[in-house]
Amino acid sequence: MPRKAGDGRGRLGGRAAGTPNKDKPLKTFLREHSVRYFTPSIREKDDNGKETGRLVSQFDIDCKTLDPESRVDAEIKLLKFHTPQMQSTSVDMTIVDENRTLSERIALLAAGKELPSQQE
Repeated sequence: MPRKAGDGRGRLGGRAAGTPNKDKPLKTFLREHSVRYFTPSIREKDDNGKETGRLVSQFDIDCKTLDPESRVDAEIKLLKFHTPQMQSTSVDMTIVDENRTLSERIALLAAGKELPSQQE
């Protein structure tokens, strides 16, 4: 029996829930390249050319060749990709408040005048 609109079984048409997006070839290539670049796979050598037994990534090697200022800049630029940034907000801080003493309020009420509410 075919589906009908409003039959109580959800929406008609479109992808089924949970269907993954199609993979784009360029994004796949860039993702694989980044994984290779940041994954430790190169045996580290000390200044004398002896292996230290540690694995380092190409990123680690490239960072060692940078001067400290450039290294900090590179780290800051990388942090932007996985650290949420604060959005600027503006708050209207204008307050219209007339400070009146209790006796002034009573005098206004006795004169038959209405006091403006605090929310206005």
